[in-house]
Formats: sequence, C-alpha cells, structure tokens
Amino acid sequence: MADKIDLPPADTVRRHFGLLQLCDDISLYVCLNNPGATKTEEHPWYVDGFRKSEGLGPAGQGKLVACWVSEAEVGFDPMPFVGGFTAKLRQKVVPKELIKQEGLQEAYWRAAWWEQEIGFVGK
Repeated sequence: MADKIDLPPADTVRRHFGLLQLCDDISLYVCLNNPGATKTEEHPWYVDGFRKSEGLGPAGQGKLVACWVSEAEVGFDPMPFVGGFTAKLRQKVVPKELIKQEGLQEAYWRAAWWEQEIGFVGK
C-alpha cells in the first residue's frame, strides 16, 4: 500500500486552479449581467475582462474579454474553448414587490423557475 499521493507539478496545479477560477468567473459574468447588456451596462468586475485570465488563453494570450453579442449569446476574445457551445441556466427571478408583500422565503417559493439557453462563441 502506498503511503503518499503522487501530485502533479505545482505549475500544473496552478494552471488547473486558474482554469477553475476562470469557469467560475464566466458563470458569474452570465449571472450578474442582464442578457444582451452592453459593455457600459456590465457589472464593473468584467468591463475590462476577466482579472485572473491573464495567460490562460490560447498561446498564453492576454486577458480574456467577454461581451453579450445578443440576448442569447456571449462572445469571447480570445475564444478560450475549442469551439462554440450552448448551456442552460436554470434560475428564478423573485420580484422585489412580491418580497415586500410575502417576505423573501415565501416569494422565493412562489416564483417560477425558468431556463435561459446561452450560446458561447468567439468574437
């Protein structure tokens, strides 16, 4: 029985952790911005690109920048994926008025689920 785990080199772990953080940033980008938002309407974290993406793109290119190219597509420059793809975001929108009337918990339970399909493409 082995007493230790063989870990990958530290630079590999750092790169993989950076890619995980980038995926988290992309999901937050989609959730924090309204579909179709212009650069001036974007959440301030993403106006100048993804902070932790430096060197993660193809051939170690600079910072990854995203923008909504329509209400159903997010474009990337440079494109971090081999090709475009779509994903579905399942969410609830809880109206503030309903929260005031019913309270947060009840308003959440009463709000309907809806699904948004989002395409991820190169710019």
